[in-house]
Amino acid sequence: EHIQWWSMEIKIRMVERGQTTTNPKEIDDESCFGYVQRVLLKYNQQTIFYQEQLKTIKARIQDSMTEEIENAIIAFVRQHG
Repeated sequence: EHIQWWSMEIKIRMVERGQTTTNPKEIDDESCFGYVQRVLLKYNQQTIFYQEQLKTIKARIQDSMTEEIENAIIAFVRQHG
């Protein structure tokens, strides 16, 4: 019997997000791997984008930014991010 490497949750999400119209039970490992790679790439690109935005904002408010304010911003982003 074929070992299932990918959870049914991932396969169902692929169908829900329009990545495939295949029955979730018939989605192969390669398709799941490709989907997960695309999702991770998207998250990585978003992380880089937000890091660059933070750098720009920090440069603009450098003189008035205290460590306390920076920590409050980081905590807010983590909570609501």
